[in-house]
Amino acid sequence: MALAEKTSSRLPRGTKPVVQAFLTALDGVPEASRPAVAKAAQAMIRDELKLRRSKQGSARSTSKGAAPTGRRAAKASTSSAG
Repeated sequence: MALAEKTSSRLPRGTKPVVQAFLTALDGVPEASRPAVAKAAQAMIRDELKLRRSKQGSARSTSKGAAPTGRRAAKASTSSAG
C-alpha cells in the first residue's frame, strides 16, 4: 500500500520568484561556503523584515489623527456606542 502524499498548503503570491532569485544568487557562491552563506542570508532577510515591520508599527502609532484599527478599535467603537 502506498503512503498518502502530504497535503501541501498554498504559498502566498510572489513566493516562487523570490525563492528562485535567492537560489540563483546562491548558485554564484562557491559550493564549499554555500551553506554558511545561505544561513547568513536568511538571518539578514529575517532581521530586515523585523526592522521594516517595527518601522511601520511605530509610524502608525505616531501618526496624528489616524483612526484606530484592529480588534481594539472595533471593541472601542461598540462599547462607546452603547
